[in-house]
Amino acid sequence: MNRNLFLILWVMLLGYRINFVGSVSVTELFVITQIPFLYKWMKNLNFKEINKLKNLFILLFCSQLFSEILLKNSFQNAIKGLMITIMAFFVILFFMREIIYKKCSLIAIPIGFILSRLIFGDQFGYAESGDESVYFKFYIVPLVMNGVCVLFLLNNKWINRNVIFIFFFSSVFMMIGGSRTGGFTMLLSLLLYLAVKRYRNLSWSRFLKALIPLLIIAEIFYAFVYVPKVKTGEWGSEQNRMQMASIDYSKNGLMLVMAARQDFFVSFVAFMDKPILGHGAWARDKTLKYTILSAKMSGEDEGKVFNSIDYFGVPLIPCHSILVGAGTRNGILAFATFFCIFLLVYKKSFRS
Repeated sequence: MNRNLFLILWVMLLGYRINFVGSVSVTELFVITQIPFLYKWMKNLNFKEINKLKNLFILLFCSQLFSEILLKNSFQNAIKGLMITIMAFFVILFFMREIIYKKCSLIAIPIGFILSRLIFGDQFGYAESGDESVYFKFYIVPLVMNGVCVLFLLNNKWINRNVIFIFFFSSVFMMIGGSRTGGFTMLLSLLLYLAVKRYRNLSWSRFLKALIPLLIIAEIFYAFVYVPKVKTGEWGSEQNRMQMASIDYSKNGLMLVMAARQDFFVSFVAFMDKPILGHGAWARDKTLKYTILSAKMSGEDEGKVFNSIDYFGVPLIPCHSILVGAGTRNGILAFATFFCIFLLVYKKSFRS
């Protein structure tokens, strides 16, 4: 079988999860069997970026372990948090081996994600809630984003000439459907692509210089196009309008972040409350401080919050953002290390 077909298969099976000591994908189970081979391949590979990545993941693992021991977190929760880090590293290593060593095409990855969504649906079941706006966000939007990636990676002359139109049309389509995150991600991706195209070797200094005008363009688009369209009902979902109404249709993008991403803000507050060690993996909000704060920010009745607790139990402390969530769970060292991993990956991506 063609190596690219194998890669497509493994990407597809990332979306098929089974219950095996928690929820795990078939691909992750296969990667576990490949760990000795991946480790051997990594040792024999003279690629300093992978060594940097390995060292950062080791530091992240140690910072998590240190935090969990001192916090005296339950063994089950601590193991789940540590295993996510171990699996994340080896899944990344697995796909890097497929692309670098086995010479698989990068285009196989978005194709695999598209087929996975079409065959297995949304792996976490959000798209099956019956809400049209949720279905759009968790089913249609991933298909559109990966479809654009496929077109971009085809490196076709006609597509290259019309890449601005493709990205911009996809961005507007997602915003009209109610997915701000998808729409603005696609818009910022277009702006970054144009910046990279202008500066062939985009250093961090050039990137930061380009970032300011990019953010200004994004804010102008938000204030004078997106906000009026949502207010008149031409774009967005009912949830979008409710969130915008809660900030009186402010044209300040930061206000929208506060209204629409209260979990991020609440997670940051939790991080600041315990910045050294964090709260631990899967920590419960026993004092309900963060649950009530989230309810106040979203305008939810506190009575409903307590009724929900009586029925579902004490909720977890929000860790909505992957980056801030690392600090919320395991403190400043875990946050700083994960941030370095983030920068390393993006830095390498810009230079590729």
